[in-house]
Amino acid sequence: MRKHQRPRLDRNAIDVQLKSTWVRRVGYRYDVILDGEVVVRRSSDPEYDAARVLQSRCLKGTFRTIDFVTGRPRMILDIEKAAGLRTVERDRGGLSIEPYLPMSDDDRSRLRPPGLLHEWPSSPGMAEDTDYPLPAAGGGT
Repeated sequence: MRKHQRPRLDRNAIDVQLKSTWVRRVGYRYDVILDGEVVVRRSSDPEYDAARVLQSRCLKGTFRTIDFVTGRPRMILDIEKAAGLRTVERDRGGLSIEPYLPMSDDDRSRLRPPGLLHEWPSSPGMAEDTDYPLPAAGGGT
């Protein structure tokens, strides 16, 4: 068997496109496109993120990643197997493939932007902390 063997083409594989974007101070991030719809945005681990999206849509079998610019196939993966994996980069040892660990609710809530506080002026019709009236709606006086 050759060391760098091309993946066997699967005619039933689902095609997803990977569109790369350079993000300053971060590196490349990838959008995953399925049938013209962006299903994953700015992923650092697009193949495995794509597999989880495909699995969540009850799709089975294999999928292949297609380079957005060249149209060439890059990887062929089993949806179920790939959905349970993630790429991990460490300072020592480089990249490794490990089991996927979903984000905890606590971690997820820390990533959400804080809600906006809506406070009304203390006096109706007056700008807060001033004695000036608020302008009328529509720009009139």
